[in-house]
Amino acid sequence: MLPGPSQVELLHKNFKVMKEKSTSQWKKTIFEKYNYVALKDPLPRELLLGQSERQILYDRAGRIIKGEV
Repeated sequence: MLPGPSQVELLHKNFKVMKEKSTSQWKKTIFEKYNYVALKDPLPRELLLGQSERQILYDRAGRIIKGEV
């Protein structure tokens, strides 16, 4: 015998509540473990754009020929 629609809705609501509690508790433990580092220090712009490599060309004396100064 299958449960009625109202019972199924109640079980689904309970499932959503338990899932949300579990997720929030998991996030809280992760944040506590790493001291909220991700929230305090924003990521550098290069990492947000997915580009972190820079090419710099040096001469034999170690001076920059081409690239960042």
